[in-house]
Amino acid sequence: MRAWIGLVSVSLACLGIGALAGYAFAQNSERFGRLGKLADAVGGDFLESGSAMAAPPHATTMREGECEAFVGAEPFDRDEIVDGSFILNIDGEQALFSLIACSAGYRPSYYPYLSNEVHGETIKPFPIPMIPRDLVMAADGRWEEQAANAMLALANTAGVYYRADPHQFEAAMSLAGRKLQSVDSEVAQAFAGLYGVAAAFGRVGQGIVCC
Repeated sequence: MRAWIGLVSVSLACLGIGALAGYAFAQNSERFGRLGKLADAVGGDFLESGSAMAAPPHATTMREGECEAFVGAEPFDRDEIVDGSFILNIDGEQALFSLIACSAGYRPSYYPYLSNEVHGETIKPFPIPMIPRDLVMAADGRWEEQAANAMLALANTAGVYYRADPHQFEAAMSLAGRKLQSVDSEVAQAFAGLYGVAAAFGRVGQGIVCC
């Protein structure tokens, strides 16, 4: 913890975002096909129709019919869902990328900072959660409950990674943070607070003697 605070005070380059992505189905040595799926954020069922596109990180978007589109940024690739999945081809040297996912009846999901790692098999988060439009418009508390549960789940997941090895967790945050710092220092600075969340959730229950 002290080491992390020291790193933050010296440079924003030490702020982090967890590594969120891998690759699958390599096309050649410089370009990778990235597998993804969409799922209903409430029920968890995979969606059989929709589309996705990738572009540079934090690219501006605008509404385009039922979906969204990138503004002033040529997409790296786009694909329609076939058999419940899509594949986006992204150059290996692209450290970060942004993703727009769309499906009829759902709000578009936009992820501006995904890590284009060369490990793993799928775009993370996997599957990509899609929020039903009627859930947001219902005004009956269901959306608020879903949002709270999602945030608590994220915090607990971060805590699990922290608990596994606090020192490696700190190193991973710093390594990934250098990617984020290179494209958006303001977001990197705001993200620093999430380290404290992970550490707080990760420490809960430690020291309890069990069988």
